[in-house]
Amino acid sequence: MKKIYSLIALAALSTAAFAQTVKVTFRVNMQNVAVGPKGIRIAGDLQSDAGIGSNWSPGSTGNTLTATGSGYVYSIDLTLKASTSYEYKYINGDAWGMPDESFNRKLTTGTTDQVLDVYCFNDASADCSAPATGTQRVVFQVDMKNEDVSADGVRVAGNYQTKAGMTADWTPSDDAAMCKKVGDMYYLVAFLPDGDYKYKFVNGKSGWESVNDRDLKVAGSGVITKHVCFNQQDTCALIPKYKRDVTFHVVDGNYQNSFKLTNVKFKGNLSGWSDFVANDSGLRGDKTANDGIWSATYPQVLTGSYEWGATAGPAGTWIIKGPNRTFKLNYTDGSITGDTVYTIPKLGSLLNVTFSVDMSDTIVSADGVWLAGNFQPYMDTAQIEWKFNKIKLKDMGNGIYSTTIKIWAQKYQFRFANGLSENDDYSEKNLNIACGSLNGYNKVDRVFDIATATADVTLPTYKWNSCATVSNKNIIEAAEVSIAPNPAEGQFVVSLATNNIKNIVVRSIDGRVVRSINANSKVETVNANGLSGIFFVNITDNAGRTTTQKVVLK
Repeated sequence: MKKIYSLIALAALSTAAFAQTVKVTFRVNMQNVAVGPKGIRIAGDLQSDAGIGSNWSPGSTGNTLTATGSGYVYSIDLTLKASTSYEYKYINGDAWGMPDESFNRKLTTGTTDQVLDVYCFNDASADCSAPATGTQRVVFQVDMKNEDVSADGVRVAGNYQTKAGMTADWTPSDDAAMCKKVGDMYYLVAFLPDGDYKYKFVNGKSGWESVNDRDLKVAGSGVITKHVCFNQQDTCALIPKYKRDVTFHVVDGNYQNSFKLTNVKFKGNLSGWSDFVANDSGLRGDKTANDGIWSATYPQVLTGSYEWGATAGPAGTWIIKGPNRTFKLNYTDGSITGDTVYTIPKLGSLLNVTFSVDMSDTIVSADGVWLAGNFQPYMDTAQIEWKFNKIKLKDMGNGIYSTTIKIWAQKYQFRFANGLSENDDYSEKNLNIACGSLNGYNKVDRVFDIATATADVTLPTYKWNSCATVSNKNIIEAAEVSIAPNPAEGQFVVSLATNNIKNIVVRSIDGRVVRSINANSKVETVNANGLSGIFFVNITDNAGRTTTQKVVLK
């Protein structure tokens, strides 16, 4: 009898063990990923056992994780079978790809309750690294429901980037600035120190918003930016998208002379900056043959904002002066606003134009001073534009470099370069908008407008890398001044041939004043003890004229 009882008890215990369940706490850290409006969910072959819907169904009921006290770690308690193996993954939303993790996680339950380790979302091996001390979590968000998103994704460019550990500010090409897609929303998480920042969203690597820079203030706590639509200052309703053919024109004001255009091609972000060919044949969107109006139609352009430009000639020379042209295919009615026509004005007279630059405040390269601009194809001997190895300026003395060239009268852009390079490697980098105008590369070029001139033109003498100009009347001519010996050791003598010296200021190449002398004579000795290297000597005479010379001290 005892034996039978033992068998019954054993069977009961076996049944109890088979039916045993355990509570498992799942945890995931979302510190580096913004959580979308559908929340963080779990899906896998554990769902039916846990009573939270069909297996591998992210849109089920009861599978949403809850934020814990830290705000970044999300958790859920599930009751599962003991001693059973499962696979699962976390989803940022209620559907696959919103996104979900790129791999399956695995779990084998034991016979007691378990609290799983915290893992970073989409990381199989570790929790998220702690953010840098003194930084706050910032979530950038933008709604792209009315946009055709570039294959390069959506990016956030601004002056926050270096503070967030990226390579450079205002650089959308940095992949660390690329947002994560959750539904129609795109998010980027960054950790920033307190401060005031500016930023813009970029569709791809070059599709900048046209709205003003957006403001961000970080002050002692995390920030989630305002929910905005791309290119708008607020949220937006879903707008139907239009598609239509867009025709572009270049009007050649010189089609009746030797500067007429040939081989015109258009390009823009609507074509991925690939060429599409224009014609002046009266066909394929062109109305009248050989009238100097080049036309091309780009098919099925979607609603949105676009940039474009044009090239011409066998070398594909860029013929748009200044920034790229822009137009918009409007969401509301499919109408087109902005520029789809670019006119090249008729050239004026062939004139001598003199360019000069004052290099007295900088060390001139052994390769000399050079000039380039978009005027080069319109010289009497045409050159490719913006080639910085074609036009060398002559050293006129006193730090002034100059050249005179023949150019057909029009409005042009240019820059000087200190050193020899085909491209703009050594050209002026510190020019601001007061010096001229923006070009298509977000740089400032100098501008000269001789469109109405009928006589030779002498442009102002520009200070190198500055908007300032120099009056030749206020310069002590090179022939009037002497510094000897040069190179010098211990001392050197400054002499003027005409007026008396009023003062002498000696500066190091980094701008520090190392000697300052007031005088009232034609000859003055400067004590150079303890100095070595290259120095600038600024001399002012009693008539108010100045000159800057260089001296080498040993």
